[in-house]
Amino acid sequence: MMIVGTEGTPVLVFPSRRDGVDEWLHHGMFDALKEQVEEGYNQFFCLSGLMDSQLGEGGDDNRLIAAGPELWRQDRYLDYVHDEVFPYVQKQNSNEYWIAAGVGEGAYLAAMAAWKNPDRIKKVILINGIFQFGGSVDPVSIIETMNVPAESDPFEQLDIRILTFENAAERQQSHRLSDALWARSREHQFYVWDLHAGNRWDLAGRMMREHIF
Repeated sequence: MMIVGTEGTPVLVFPSRRDGVDEWLHHGMFDALKEQVEEGYNQFFCLSGLMDSQLGEGGDDNRLIAAGPELWRQDRYLDYVHDEVFPYVQKQNSNEYWIAAGVGEGAYLAAMAAWKNPDRIKKVILINGIFQFGGSVDPVSIIETMNVPAESDPFEQLDIRILTFENAAERQQSHRLSDALWARSREHQFYVWDLHAGNRWDLAGRMMREHIF
């Protein structure tokens, strides 16, 4: 884990499945979020990705992952987030309002963590998300198969932000997630920026800065 900032609302940063804790640093995200860090508005806890994580025993098996990862490994990663990351973050930061965020594949992991832990994560920011991988359980399929009475809806207090831009290659995946949420009457905010960019990271810092408050 890499921690950026010393105080403020904690943000769990989920990287791409094959990337490490410094993905956001390499893509200039913290240049855009400089004020959040320097003024103590937010403290960022940057996690390793699904492939980069060392989850228990198993030698080289811990680093084997394909474009469509085995469901068991995804479950282990989410258990690791709940059982190890959550207690650690809680020790470092007493704020009870947590944000989860990710770009591309990181948005997939952030959504899965938020869906599984809406009692802990209060806001999720999904930027140019990739929400479907092969036949594995994904954020969209979880919403589509959810059958929870409105009075016990775990998503009621979860602030969901889905962000993309005009020519994003992944734009339809964001639309699909938004449609699934509306079909189940789950409130959320979905924004398609009327801008063009060369890749998913070009506008990500600006998107994150605008929606982190």
